[in-house]
Amino acid sequence: MENLVAALVGLFGVTAGALLQYWLSRRTIRESRQSEQVSRAYADYLLGVGGVTHAQRQNDKAGVRENLRQLVDAKTQIAVHGDSQVLAAMATFERLGPASVSSEQKNAFVSIIHAMRKDGANPTASVADRDIPMVIFGSED
Repeated sequence: MENLVAALVGLFGVTAGALLQYWLSRRTIRESRQSEQVSRAYADYLLGVGGVTHAQRQNDKAGVRENLRQLVDAKTQIAVHGDSQVLAAMATFERLGPASVSSEQKNAFVSIIHAMRKDGANPTASVADRDIPMVIFGSED
């Protein structure tokens, strides 16, 4: 009788351990995929904004259209999967209007980047505010 109890306890332990490992690994995979989706959407958004800016400077209407399409797709993904601080920063940037990029818009865009970085893989790494517009828009002011 003791051998049967010991066997059942062992079987239960192995089964419970296997189920727990399965559940935890599935959760880790789901979180990893979501993190990849968010990172990709953030990158696509930044590429779209920078692409629109550069295409407008070159008077490239086809380039503007393609980058706007990418931008809309990225905005949709961020609206669904993105961090609330990133969405709030994006809304502030969008409210400033689609005209040529003013210094106020650049400051709002810097806030978007900071929120994305805080939500991403390097939450503690800092970047100088003046470096972001230079990299994205090609100017500091």
